[in-house]
Amino acid sequence: MTAAKLLHALDLAGCGPHVDGHILRLRSAPPKELARYIAPLQTGLRAILAKRHWYYTATPGTHRAGGELDPTQPLPSTAYLLYTEGDPQWDRIPAHWHDEMPELFAPIAKKKGAA
Repeated sequence: MTAAKLLHALDLAGCGPHVDGHILRLRSAPPKELARYIAPLQTGLRAILAKRHWYYTATPGTHRAGGELDPTQPLPSTAYLLYTEGDPQWDRIPAHWHDEMPELFAPIAKKKGAA
């Protein structure tokens, strides 16, 4: 699941996602199968709707700085914090989301020569 796919699905479900300041709002409750993705991808949804950039920082100790995110792609497996341009703060990705919703994250790339 990506932010772009979730936005499309919410639109098709008639949820009317929109941005109010720094807050994502829905005109109606989302279907249960979509609701679980809103918290993890709300920064990406707001970035798309507000036409702003979307960023991440990598998990400490991964030797990756982070960068800009593409809402049509899964989150990097090393993503730790998410941010929509103009937000007052970053949103942390709880570790359990990796286990509970692996479809949100790109597969971890294997090192060359690893079996």
